Order: sequence, then C-alpha cells, then structure tokens
Amino acid sequence: LTLLGEDQNNQVVSKLQRTVRNYRSTTRRLERIGEYKNTVLYDDYGHHPVEISASLNALRNFYPDHEMIVAFMPHTYTRTQMLMHDFAQAFSLADQVIINEIYASARETPLPGVSGEELAKETAKYHPKVSYLTKEATKAYIKSLPNSTKPYLFLTIGAGDNWKITHHLLHPNE
Repeated sequence: LTLLGEDQNNQVVSKLQRTVRNYRSTTRRLERIGEYKNTVLYDDYGHHPVEISASLNALRNFYPDHEMIVAFMPHTYTRTQMLMHDFAQAFSLADQVIINEIYASARETPLPGVSGEELAKETAKYHPKVSYLTKEATKAYIKSLPNSTKPYLFLTIGAGDNWKITHHLLHPNE
C-alpha cells in the first residue's frame, strides 16, 4: 500500500472494508444469527464433543463477559449412546447447559436408556447448571431471561433442528 498514491490507498482500504462488512460465512458453523433483547444469538452444527468444546472455547474467548447459555440437540440414538460421557463433559465453558430432545434418524429406533433426559442427567455430573427442555420450552426460557447488566450469549448447537429456536426468536410470525 505504501507504493500506491493516497487516493488509490483510500480506495483499496474502502474496498477491503466493504468486502469484510458484506462477508457471509458458511451457515451453521459458529454462525452469528443476530440479537434478541440483550442476548447475542449463535448457531453451530457441531454434533461431536470435540466440535462442541472448540465452539464453546471460541465463543468464550470472543465474549468473555457474557453469560453463555448452550442448547444442545443430540443427533441419533446410537451416537448419543456411544458418546454419552464425552458429550456430558464437553460443556465446561458454558454457564448454563440445556439438553434438547434427540434428533432421531429415520434409519434407527429409540434405544432404551438413551434420551435427552438421560444425557442431561449425565451432564449434571460434570456441570452445575443443566436442564432438559424441549425446543419450545427452550424458546420460552430464552424469552423469559431477566434483563441484567451482564449480557447473554445463546448458542444452539447440534445437527438437529434446534436452530429454529433462534430463528423464531427473531422472526416470531414465520
């Protein structure tokens, strides 16, 4: 840039600023959805414990002063059964953890002892603030958050359709 004249330099900087401002990332990969009241809304497709931990780490570093509420929708009964203990330990950086119902696959049937409720119980062994809520109850909970001086960050994460929670918060008539 030092080789360019001042006018060209300003044009390059202006174009770079426009490009960054208009950049749209991939969807469902740590995607910032918007803001609802004093809550920043994010969504992520992560459905493996390592992905969950990485996403929470990134958000915690970017929003260190926000109360982070994470709603996880496990994907498939077999994956949940196989990774139950790993999932339960993946939420250490969240302030609150909400486990939603399992997003089932058409190729499998429910397994005895494998459910969102069971994952919530297992997660409670490692985290002090865990609850099991349906998608609708999660949406109602986020709507009812009290105003506070500390802002909130709400992340929906998982391969299922709990991303609809944030969409409905921003677009209630759709």
